Amino acid sequence: MGRSTLRKKICMSVIGLSSFTVLASNFVQFPEPESEPAQYQIADLGVGMYPSRVNNSGTVVGILTGRLQGTEAFVWREETGRNDLKIDSESLSFANDISDSGLVVGHVGDQKGASRAYSWMSQNLDFDFSPFKEGQSIAYGVNTDGYMVGQVGENALSNFEAFRYEPGQGVRHLGTLGGNLSQASALNDRGEVVGWSVTADRRTHAFKWVEEQGMIDLGTLGGERSLAAAINEEGLIVGQAQTREGSTHAALFRDTKITDLGSMGGRWSLASDINNHGLIVGQADGEPDRMPEFAKRALNLGARLFSSQLVKTSSRAVLWKEGSPQDLNRLIPQGSEWTALSAATGVNDRGQIVGFGNKNGHLHGFLLTPVELEEESNVAVTVALESSFLSVN
Repeated sequence: MGRSTLRKKICMSVIGLSSFTVLASNFVQFPEPESEPAQYQIADLGVGMYPSRVNNSGTVVGILTGRLQGTEAFVWREETGRNDLKIDSESLSFANDISDSGLVVGHVGDQKGASRAYSWMSQNLDFDFSPFKEGQSIAYGVNTDGYMVGQVGENALSNFEAFRYEPGQGVRHLGTLGGNLSQASALNDRGEVVGWSVTADRRTHAFKWVEEQGMIDLGTLGGERSLAAAINEEGLIVGQAQTREGSTHAALFRDTKITDLGSMGGRWSLASDINNHGLIVGQADGEPDRMPEFAKRALNLGARLFSSQLVKTSSRAVLWKEGSPQDLNRLIPQGSEWTALSAATGVNDRGQIVGFGNKNGHLHGFLLTPVELEEESNVAVTVALESSFLSVN
């Protein structure tokens, strides 16, 4: 790949989510799923919303599209609804992750490809850009202690490198696997970092970074490419890897072993997140022998939030439970207005899942809550109301 071509793709990856318009005709119409007892209740987060992560309080972050000025970061809470995070009328904003304390990280950018990482807390009125005042930066992940990870570079056209930021210690460059690019996608509370890097032979491999050993190549499923998207507190890593036959499958990385999580009958799947109970979420292409060219480009760039073009394929939101893939479309109440859940992008330790799909011909974000959790919440509210009534009387 030529250097100028690569630079153009890097710039596009920063603003790509604002570059596509999603039309109802883009969605694949799926057969009605076979009726099963609903395992999740579904909440509609709104039209044009791409959730990226959900924390253990059920707070969701992501981006809102479809506006004339491009994309805007949002924070959604059940109690208050959506709060848009906006710098000014000229900037694009992205929210990529949120900690359990409510610290949001992401980046702001412009149509020319410039970007700068930020952190934000609900009690603050302004974005915090320190320590990313110079050059290019994007923050993709944050942990409980406020450590952040992502990518940094000199400018929009320069090579970029994975970083880990530690409060009070500053930004630490994590290096590469021998190539000229790397990106950190996520980290856990032990400070272990995962992401992807270009290797010396110009392939793209998933990595794990630990203090004692530095960057460790996690390999592939026999192909040339892989990426790591998330890591839990047990050190289990999920992402994507290419097989020897050329298919690209969701993958589970455990130490030096890679498990192929398969797909839903097609050649393409992605594991986006894993919680501390081992539940994995992502998406899969249900059509055999199909891997769109834009998906290959997104994999090469290690994109964590893929472009809205994904909803033009037969992609379906998937839950892997004990290694077995389940179509989330079959686990929600039937007869709803949702035509298809296209992708699951985050899962918390309560089992709540966020993602996006097609509702009445338009792209909407969703939050799935396990039925048993919803019932427990309803019981708690009833008990609280009864106690309040008795105390008054």
